Amino acid sequence: MCFVTVDTRLKRKLLFICLAIAVTAVLAVVLSFCISDSPENAGRSFDLKETGGVSGFLSQFSLNFQSQVSSRELTLPSKDDEILLEYQKLQSQIGLNILKFSGKRVEERYLKLKNKNSSGQRLYAVIYIYNEEVIAAHLTTLQEGAQITAFV
Repeated sequence: MCFVTVDTRLKRKLLFICLAIAVTAVLAVVLSFCISDSPENAGRSFDLKETGGVSGFLSQFSLNFQSQVSSRELTLPSKDDEILLEYQKLQSQIGLNILKFSGKRVEERYLKLKNKNSSGQRLYAVIYIYNEEVIAAHLTTLQEGAQITAFV
């Protein structure tokens, strides 16, 4: 019989190296979750400076900008506002969280698109901007009673 004996100091060094590798791996996984964008936003930018403006932002969603219809500044309601909470559900589909901007002064833009919906109606994009970053966006036909839809 042959027994291999390992020095206690060597065991400690090997254990320390294994522990260091494990801790490094766990930290790398945790940091990747903290730093990376949501999967819905992979490869997309919501910063208008990076996209070259609203036209570049819209093109990420295969939407074609035609013209700006209107623009205004408004203050978003509080986080407990029922309409804002409902709107957040729609925004979460594209990985946005408008609730973070509750109570802030933002710009609302209505943009006419070249795109049309499945019924052949003209589409408009409504985007909310805070410090040159899109914080919320949806599509509409501007028809009375029309549903709004998320960017997809």
